[in-house]
Amino acid sequence: MVRSNSVAWTRTLIESIIVLALITTSCSTLGEDNVMPCVPSSLETTEVRFVDAVDYVVAKLKQHDLVMIGEPHGHVGPIFLQDVIRRCYEDNVIKYVFLEFGNFRDQPKVEKFLQSSEYHPELVTEVLRNFVNTGWGVQEYFDIFKLIYNENQKQPRGNRVEIVVVNGPADLRDAARTRAKLLEESLMPRAEKTSVVSWFGVSGADRDRFMSDVIEAYCLRSRDKGVYFAGSGHVSKALMQMGSGGRRCFGVGGLLSRLYPGRVFCITLPQSPHLWQTGDHPQYFEKLSKKAGRRVGLDTADCSADLRLASQVYEAGVPLAEAYDGIIVIDMDDNDQITLIPGFYDDEFAKIVWERSREMGKLENFPPEFRTKPPTGQELETMLKQGVQLAR
Repeated sequence: MVRSNSVAWTRTLIESIIVLALITTSCSTLGEDNVMPCVPSSLETTEVRFVDAVDYVVAKLKQHDLVMIGEPHGHVGPIFLQDVIRRCYEDNVIKYVFLEFGNFRDQPKVEKFLQSSEYHPELVTEVLRNFVNTGWGVQEYFDIFKLIYNENQKQPRGNRVEIVVVNGPADLRDAARTRAKLLEESLMPRAEKTSVVSWFGVSGADRDRFMSDVIEAYCLRSRDKGVYFAGSGHVSKALMQMGSGGRRCFGVGGLLSRLYPGRVFCITLPQSPHLWQTGDHPQYFEKLSKKAGRRVGLDTADCSADLRLASQVYEAGVPLAEAYDGIIVIDMDDNDQITLIPGFYDDEFAKIVWERSREMGKLENFPPEFRTKPPTGQELETMLKQGVQLAR
């Protein structure tokens, strides 16, 4: 009896070791069908399906009229968008690229730049400067304009891509943050509004409402396809807090996905601050991207239901899948530094940024010696390279 029990115990131990070895091996490589069966801690039973990130976005564009991509305003996001745009030219997929970085009042300059037979980069510089924003990858956004201009020269007019800068006029931006619409107001029927232009000069206009109107007018009413590239908060479908008053409203993603169900697909990059802390598994996507070894895209419906957003912007515990339809996982450094165009911040523009920061109550972000007088352009560039957040 003792020998029989010993043999049985030994057989069980050997079988357990073999099973453990097989599990370890399966976790170390990806299967042929791009399934990753092994993920961190309590997510062990989740099967994550993904494809190459650019292929993923293009596939969603072929299935929907508008794909939104949320980014953390560094340089990796705009570089990824450039790769998406190149593929869209190859497949002749999109008509519009909608950018948060730029005021809609400068749209005539954008159109003049794209339609000119000669390359005029100074028009792009004017558009980017007029946005008066120091926390973004200026060089990479400039390169988006340059890429589309150069690619358009190779295309017949019917296949050319248009850039639309959709942000509200600068004098409305601060008011929007503290006068965000309530849920009921955000879903007001479009019949009550006359046109996109009617929102100019309306001090209570909400930025996300304004941007959604522009995108709707260009893209969704015409069935022309487009990509909207903006901060992840604007792309989110979940109810958010906009401004210091504690009110909650929908961003562009929430508005348009509800007004045009099935036609809008919302994707985000996971490097945005409110996505780093995904419930109890903050390293989930980082481990996933390292395992994949490349940029990948996947539906949030294929991610664990345990993943939730942790941010002051959202209600506590909002499920990831409630805020976004898809996610792009890019293996990159945590510090996604901005890059600057040499000479972009000259002395005159540095003064404008300083004045803008003073209006926004952000002079405390400047070193003490520049809280009573503006810096030179070179001094401002040095501060920005050090990570100082000024006007946004």
